[in-house]
Amino acid sequence: MWARQPDRALTQVAVPAAGAAYTVQGVPLRLPENTIENQYLPQYADITVRPVSSPADLVGARGAAGAGWRVDVNSYTLAGDQHQNEFHAVLILGGAACRA
Repeated sequence: MWARQPDRALTQVAVPAAGAAYTVQGVPLRLPENTIENQYLPQYADITVRPVSSPADLVGARGAAGAGWRVDVNSYTLAGDQHQNEFHAVLILGGAACRA
């Protein structure tokens, strides 16, 4: 799998095995949810990718099964060394939910 790194390089990394995750912190990122007055602050994200292995991974679905990947993105701006304007987003890639 390919992942953006803190130095902005796109690097090939090992695909995480079941029960494991790949995390990269401090990736420079332009954040769409920032207000105009916060656009001057440095903007970053911490990104975690892991296989979907249980219904709980499907963002709260009940009676579900799934296969694919879950990507958690914690984005923020930095003012000094303090995180501000923190947001959390979840992406499910290739997941499926079905009632049993």
